[in-house]
Amino acid sequence: MSMLKSLLSLLMPQKEKTLRENAEPYMQEGKDYGYGLREDKTQKGRGYFGEMQMQDKSGKVFGEMSLTSTLDGEEVLYPSVVPTLTREELDIMARDEEWPESIFTKALNFAMERKKQGLPFFALPEEEGKTPIPEYLKTK
Repeated sequence: MSMLKSLLSLLMPQKEKTLRENAEPYMQEGKDYGYGLREDKTQKGRGYFGEMQMQDKSGKVFGEMSLTSTLDGEEVLYPSVVPTLTREELDIMARDEEWPESIFTKALNFAMERKKQGLPFFALPEEEGKTPIPEYLKTK
């Protein structure tokens, strides 16, 4: 290991190191919550906020809502429901209204940042449900 890599590993927060170590097995197998499969045939998860209640009277829940884009010449699937969204943006998604461009931009930026960190785009099991959400979006 080079001196630079050794220094970087010492400076890297322990949580990030743990997430990286756990990323590869999760990407291959995924935890089955009963939500079915994403388009790329990986298990759907609960997402960064956890399971949230739709506000469109459908009785459905959401947690990830996948998007597809091309990153570095490769078509990738990533979540639109990311920790950088505002309460207002989550409300729009929960009401199943037309999304503003800010949701798409934040989701893509979050995915690019995860890629830089060597992490999967979707929340790892230890990240699921860790981002606070408005009380009325919580499921029982």
